[in-house]
Amino acid sequence: MKSIFTILLILVVFTAKAQFAGGAGTAADPYQISNRAQLEALGGFLGADNIDKHFLLTADIDLGGDKWTPLAIIKSNPFCGKLHGAGHKIKNLLIEEEFPTSSMLDYVGLFGVLGGGVSVDDLHFEGVITISAGASIYAGSLAGYINPDNAESINIVKCSSSVLITCSTSGSAASNFVGGIIGFAELHGNNLTISKCANTGNISGTGSMVGGIVGRVFTSTNGAVLISDCYNNAEISSTKASGDTWMGGIVGTPYQGDATSAPITIEKCFATGKVEANAANTSSRVGGIVGRIYDISGSVNPITISNSVGAQESVSSGGTSTTAANRIYASHSSGGNYSITNNYGYVGMVVLRSGASATITSSATGAGGLNKTLAELKSRSTYTGLGWDFTNIWQIEEGLSFPTLKGVGGSTGIKTAPVVNTLKASASNGILRITGLVAGETLRVYTLQGVNIWSRTVKSLEQNIPVQGHGIYIVVAGEKHVKVVF
Repeated sequence: MKSIFTILLILVVFTAKAQFAGGAGTAADPYQISNRAQLEALGGFLGADNIDKHFLLTADIDLGGDKWTPLAIIKSNPFCGKLHGAGHKIKNLLIEEEFPTSSMLDYVGLFGVLGGGVSVDDLHFEGVITISAGASIYAGSLAGYINPDNAESINIVKCSSSVLITCSTSGSAASNFVGGIIGFAELHGNNLTISKCANTGNISGTGSMVGGIVGRVFTSTNGAVLISDCYNNAEISSTKASGDTWMGGIVGTPYQGDATSAPITIEKCFATGKVEANAANTSSRVGGIVGRIYDISGSVNPITISNSVGAQESVSSGGTSTTAANRIYASHSSGGNYSITNNYGYVGMVVLRSGASATITSSATGAGGLNKTLAELKSRSTYTGLGWDFTNIWQIEEGLSFPTLKGVGGSTGIKTAPVVNTLKASASNGILRITGLVAGETLRVYTLQGVNIWSRTVKSLEQNIPVQGHGIYIVVAGEKHVKVVF
């Protein structure tokens, strides 16, 4: 006769299988997820007891624009499992809430909180997150907060987001920690790796610590953080009128808690979307890659930014000092341990400090990075000189685009710095009419998802192009580009 324990175990396994399309939850045979209900079932596998569970998306999942309640919203009960996206998308993610006097939903994303041992790979997000509250908000497309309850490593690889995120708070002491992928990663002895991730969704609101990939990274003793081979080409803005506001194209602030805190390394990253703080906020710190480096005086381990490129049209802060805004990072703590090596900045980037355009020193080891022209930033050799891998990780359309990640969704890679733009486009009756062309230049039309639907050498000053379906198109001719809504 089977024991009661054996019978209960069989019932648990059977119940788990019934929630998914198949699988046994192992690495070799993960639970299979193909629809919203099965995705929601992840909420039944939280905490460190499920650290060994594997889940696999077997199809794109369209959430249909119906509101999504983040999974794992309790800080002490995070998701710790292994989620494999297999290149699929979660579409129409919609998180939309308003809490005027408090925040009933502190941690916002597909997941509220991720824990130690979690691994998420090859997963892509589309949608909208809009939160208004009277208390602090932690928000990112994948997760609002990483809060390990054990010492296991955390890995986030090949994830991308085009989610539009708007987070606003009204409380006087409230802060917003917002990132395209992760809002706030707080680590206590863990290793964290975020690699080959991209963000193309604009971030706005009253953010305090905001980054294209991660808003804030905090470390204490032991472990290490590596953020590598990531890019952001979305715009980041904050209307916060006063108080610490640290904003970066990749990370808002890498932050060490004490002198023995773990090292934080940001390398081989790229950012183009402009970063803009409230012009009245004199405490804002804005950088093309990182806003403020918060390194503790006497720190044993460094915060490092290396082999990265700030290529924004502009970055702007309400502060007036030289540490208010710059092309790579804005400021760092006095007496701390930090390392800045082999970084480049777009020579035409407008750096605004309290509305005034700043003169930037060209230095590969400085806050402004080494000067690079637009043509250089569209050449593979610029990046191979920094050790970037164009065989397995990066791709570039030589002379035409900035680099993007192979197999990571969402971006055209064609967002450029400002040039004299005579290009105009209009749409009606299934036709895109493009004027302001120059004979001999290459004309390309992309969908917002990065699909090239037209590519020809221009022979006249205008071109009519038939298109099917309404949407947003990006028209590129030489170094000029324009967006048209059809």
